[in-house]
Amino acid sequence: MAIHPPTIEHVQERDGELYIGASRVTLSSAISAWKQGGQRPESILAAYPSLSLAAAYGAVAYYLDHQDELEAYFAEGRQQFEQLRAESRAADPAFHANLRQRMEQLRQSGFLQPITQPTDVTEVTDPGNDVDKTSRTDNANGADVDCGETEANEGGQ
Repeated sequence: MAIHPPTIEHVQERDGELYIGASRVTLSSAISAWKQGGQRPESILAAYPSLSLAAAYGAVAYYLDHQDELEAYFAEGRQQFEQLRAESRAADPAFHANLRQRMEQLRQSGFLQPITQPTDVTEVTDPGNDVDKTSRTDNANGADVDCGETEANEGGQ
């Protein structure tokens, strides 16, 4: 029986950056989507549909296995970004003031919408049942997704 090699690289380092497999999606971007999407690998696919579900799960597994090191790596990247942003703003404050003004005009016109979370989480209680259900509504298509059940009573009755 011919089986693929047991090692699949879901995270690759190229040019000093970590990427999801052979894609151009960075690990930090994918993990950010995962965190903002309720820590569901499917939220990575919603943000980056070119990735496979296996790649999304692989990225999350890699992150969980190396969480402390990656959080330090991500923090360093954010610090570098903030430093570059401050330098850019200081180098041309008129350009950035104009940019902020244009973005505000686009927001007021309704053309530029604020970024929202992809899901809303609501608690639903069935009066005929001692179990509360948490459901998540996907704003894109309005579908409810059952996210599990918890005992309504502390006694578990």
